[in-house]
Amino acid sequence: MRIFMKITPFLWTLTYLLTFAFHATGQDKIPLYVSVDATAIQVEASSEYAEFKAEETINGSGFNNRRHQSHPLGRTMWISQPSETVTKASAQTKRGVAWLKYTFSSIQKIDYIEIWNHNQNDHTNRGLQKVYLQYSADGKSWKTLMNEDKDYFIISESAGRKEEPPGFQLKLPGVEAKYFVITADAVKGNYYRDESGKASEEAIERKQNIHYYGLSEVRFYRLETHLLAKLPEINDFVFKPSQAYRRSDKGPKREYRIEFTRPLYAGGKIRLTYNGHTLEEEIPPSLSGVTDHTSTFPAGLMESDQLFSLELISPQGGIKKNLTIPAARKWTVYFLPHSHLDIGYTHDHKEVLNLQWRNLERAVALAEATRNYPAGSQFRWNCEAMWPVAEYMKRFGNTPKGQKFISAIKRGEIGVDAALGSILTGLSKQEEMMHIFDDAHQLSKEHGIEIKSAMMSDIAGLSWGMVTSFAQNGIKYVSMAPNYVPFYPPVGGSRVGNVHREWGDFPFYWESGSGNEKILFWSAGKGYSFFHSWLADKLSSSGKEPVWQYLGELEEKGYPYDITSFRYTIYGDNGPPDEDMSEIIRSWNETYAYPRFVIGTTQSLFSTFEEIYGAWLPTLKGDMTPFWEDGAASTAKELAMNRRSSDRLNQSEILWSLIDPDHYPHAQFYEGWRNAVLFSEHTWGAAGSGPQPESEFTKLLWAQKRSFAQQADSISRELQLAALNGMNGKGFAANCVHVFNTQLWERTEVAQFESTDDLSTKVLIDESGKISYLQKSEKDAWCFVAYNVPPLGSKVYRIDERKEEPLLQPMWEYRNDTLYGDFFSIAIDKTSGAISHLGVNGEDWEYVGGDGLNEYIYSGRNGSNVERVDTVHHISLIHQGPVYATLRIISDAPGSHSLTRDITVYRDVKRIDLLNVIDKKNVYDYENVRFKFHFNIENPQLKLDIPFEEVTPERDQLAGSNKNFYTVNNGVAVEGMKHGLFLTTLDTPVIETGEMTGEQWLSDTKEFLAWSNSAEQSPVLYSWVMNNSWRTNYKASQSGECSLRYSIIPFHPDRGDFRRRGMEISQPLVATVSSQSQPVESLFSLSGKHEIALSTIRPGTDGHSLLVRLVNTSRQTAHTRFLWYGRPPVNLFECDNREVPKKKISGESLWMKPFEVITLKLEFNNPIHTHEK
Repeated sequence: MRIFMKITPFLWTLTYLLTFAFHATGQDKIPLYVSVDATAIQVEASSEYAEFKAEETINGSGFNNRRHQSHPLGRTMWISQPSETVTKASAQTKRGVAWLKYTFSSIQKIDYIEIWNHNQNDHTNRGLQKVYLQYSADGKSWKTLMNEDKDYFIISESAGRKEEPPGFQLKLPGVEAKYFVITADAVKGNYYRDESGKASEEAIERKQNIHYYGLSEVRFYRLETHLLAKLPEINDFVFKPSQAYRRSDKGPKREYRIEFTRPLYAGGKIRLTYNGHTLEEEIPPSLSGVTDHTSTFPAGLMESDQLFSLELISPQGGIKKNLTIPAARKWTVYFLPHSHLDIGYTHDHKEVLNLQWRNLERAVALAEATRNYPAGSQFRWNCEAMWPVAEYMKRFGNTPKGQKFISAIKRGEIGVDAALGSILTGLSKQEEMMHIFDDAHQLSKEHGIEIKSAMMSDIAGLSWGMVTSFAQNGIKYVSMAPNYVPFYPPVGGSRVGNVHREWGDFPFYWESGSGNEKILFWSAGKGYSFFHSWLADKLSSSGKEPVWQYLGELEEKGYPYDITSFRYTIYGDNGPPDEDMSEIIRSWNETYAYPRFVIGTTQSLFSTFEEIYGAWLPTLKGDMTPFWEDGAASTAKELAMNRRSSDRLNQSEILWSLIDPDHYPHAQFYEGWRNAVLFSEHTWGAAGSGPQPESEFTKLLWAQKRSFAQQADSISRELQLAALNGMNGKGFAANCVHVFNTQLWERTEVAQFESTDDLSTKVLIDESGKISYLQKSEKDAWCFVAYNVPPLGSKVYRIDERKEEPLLQPMWEYRNDTLYGDFFSIAIDKTSGAISHLGVNGEDWEYVGGDGLNEYIYSGRNGSNVERVDTVHHISLIHQGPVYATLRIISDAPGSHSLTRDITVYRDVKRIDLLNVIDKKNVYDYENVRFKFHFNIENPQLKLDIPFEEVTPERDQLAGSNKNFYTVNNGVAVEGMKHGLFLTTLDTPVIETGEMTGEQWLSDTKEFLAWSNSAEQSPVLYSWVMNNSWRTNYKASQSGECSLRYSIIPFHPDRGDFRRRGMEISQPLVATVSSQSQPVESLFSLSGKHEIALSTIRPGTDGHSLLVRLVNTSRQTAHTRFLWYGRPPVNLFECDNREVPKKKISGESLWMKPFEVITLKLEFNNPIHTHEK
């Protein structure tokens, strides 16, 4: 039997209520809907998930004022088991794919039903769509409710809002039922089933199961009359001002909202008294009860705080409040839509590319579809990173859709941001930083697109050297948007320190140390993820409230500008464009005069903002020491490999420029640098890397990440070998050794070359007849001291028979646990294996303090349960020859199978090299490995060598920066009044000072307020080499052998040339056997005394130029001139890293400010060669 229903209001009820509202007394009665008590209802379902039971649909969980609150995990809602088979609640009810059956304790008269669909943020497609509604008084005879001529109803899909109203309301003529069944149609039972198939397609992309069904709440009402005196008294309301001005014929009107603490059934009147005017507005009675009311102030702007009174007059009670409404200005709010690129984490790399390519194509289509929309609402898209863009153009560049994409960029509909990805810049070596933008330059050059902006997302903080890197690569505007977790006020996240507090929506010009470069830097106050499903959610779900709230916060903290912005990403990382966005923005702009909402690109936002406010922006200097780099120590071996690759690529650029610039392999260098940069990208592995370390997915993502380091290693080795192979002539005997110096000053250092010949009876003789002795270091490798190697050229040694025995007296002696040599005396602690004494010959000073240098420290999380080496098995002098001596200490080590520490000293080279080889156990418990260096330096200050800059902790750091740990380029100097030591940490960049503070913030995991606000100037350094504390993204364990190199170099504080010493270690002299007897003539040198160093030389892309980058590593201004050898260039230009000339200069006089970086273009007539082979 079917009951026919028309969904029309009961007009007599409405008329009665409107008449009643202002003529009622306490004895009058009022009709209202009263919900059937949930305790009188039992519910069962076709199936249910353990924590998402059917009873969630009647118990009121997740409700606030008759609105359901969305939840990212679907809590407070019913979710079925995956269902693909037809079922039904009873023999007489409809067949469907899922059902809910409600049983009342007694027969109920039902006059009204409300249903709230499944409200799980980005899983609203689980909500029921086409349903059959049936009821029965006895459970045997069932009646079907009709929707005019249809026997089914459509329940609206939830918007996933934080305050979701009912999506379905149905008035009934008092049907009597003991049982009520909702059955989901077998074909269109949920919103994954749409006509276009788009929802199913998205489900596949997002790995969602389309066979789940869900519902949030069902409420049954009966119509009753109640005495007015018995209704709940309205004795309070909450006033919520908006930052919005609605459009009206009289001008902009400020919007506000009031929320009643109890439902208002009887209606009433709002009386607003403001600025001498009184306005009254009626609230009509409601059968269901009004819980909030939105209205406006009189027309006019309210750009300062205003006093007013607001009064509620109602038969249910009244209240009057005197209030202050905060100011609301004429805001312009930019939304920057983009997809945050995670190269991994939730998807493998191929899947990530497919997702990002989908995003690009949808964005182009949306921009095209909205091209005729009003300004501000036309769709725009920001390509956050170049990796997916470059890969897309490799695949589709010559196809119509590739050309369509480029056209959209040129029209300004698609914004391209220059960085390859969101890079952990604290891991980047100096020249690696310059190659973060290579893909952007290729796109720009091939298609005539100017790219002036960059985004960095998720990560908190950037190395100061990035200012130089951005500026040198033509980047004027940088948008940072760190990870944002509002549940951790006031810091806004667990691993962001105070970056949000200090720099959120605090745009400023960030200047390099020299002051020559600056960028406009703006960190998004709400991070990049504010509109993710688990936070505010997309605009169609969040509504305007989060926007109004944040604008109010900006007003409160005195934000001075009328333009602000939000990063806009939806669902989660690698998420799609919001297809509803343009329509929502258009509707908002049509409704509101202010704020004006603009969908924009990074470049359009920054250029507009700078044009208006640039003259008033502050200019700041300092390092924004980043926070995420410690996680890379979860893969210490690969981190070391990648840093060596960066140094090797850097030095190979210079070698090719000196040896064979005309055949410089640009494409290979591009691939090598690209892989090195991608390993430094912030996505390390799987989201579940901690709890599921051995899952196939976790292992796959780590293998894909590791491949970047492996490819960079392979390519860099091939490139260096290929450059040196250019020194061998066909058919000539290789009887010479060329030693290349890739720096600007003459150097005397140890060099090494490979030869399969037995050279044990050979020596090397230079052009003056001076002998250098050979010492075999490992299989096919021979070491010697190369003396006075000229800058940017080579020195040639002839391989000859040794005509006399080398000095019989050993240069080094090991006795009484102490190694004695020409420059140093070094003692070893026989228990810990650490260096217990370090003396420099000729000085009366002990350089070792505390427990020694190079002490192995093993601990749990946050420095707990500290263990040390307590058994040294063997100490021996394993090498003792004419070139060097090596002392080896072998011991057990907690967390490892063994620990081998080598200490090497050299003839005529004042340096100590350390090599620590850890044979690591596979440990999943929280662990940390450090090497502690307790130097004895009086009144010390620390100077960190970072790319292109020098940083003294605290003094050279921006507020909010990381002071728990630091990352370095080549090392850190400990400088006292009379003594100084430079510790190089080439393979492992993370340093702590004073104490093991890297994880100290974990002492407060409730609010994360334990990040250090001050830095310690201490001679105690911890090289933090391994950890597994993140439990997401980074690896949960590491095992096998890992080799880490350190050097200790004494320097005098008055000289302070430690950064150049670090460059010598990262770019050692390069030796190779050769058939050529003539040296490669020096390209140039620089006159005078200064601390200028070479960052790189590489051949230009035009085929007849060299790009030369110089760095003044000193706090002193430098003045020099070029001394050319061979053929000088015909033109000399200052340029940037893109080879774009700025001005022509003379090589006769070059001034460089402290820490200045200058890039020069040396133009030659073809060919580039400046020497004869």
